[in-house]
Amino acid sequence: MLRQRITDGLKESLKAGDKVRLGAIRLMQSELKNKDVEARGAGKTQASEEEILGILQKMMKQRQESLAIYEKAGRED
Repeated sequence: MLRQRITDGLKESLKAGDKVRLGAIRLMQSELKNKDVEARGAGKTQASEEEILGILQKMMKQRQESLAIYEKAGRED
């Protein structure tokens, strides 16, 4: 379900020409593909919904921490 929503979001972003959203979704897909490759090595076919949710939460936390660091340093770009 999450995997399909990400794919649908990618299609919508392409049609709308939303480059910022498109870039974010491509990053998500890249992480999912990396996790799928890792899962194949462990004998599974794809990452589970729980693993996908964990990946997305991790990515969100990383970006929030980066934002806090940049704001603390006075960088608004």
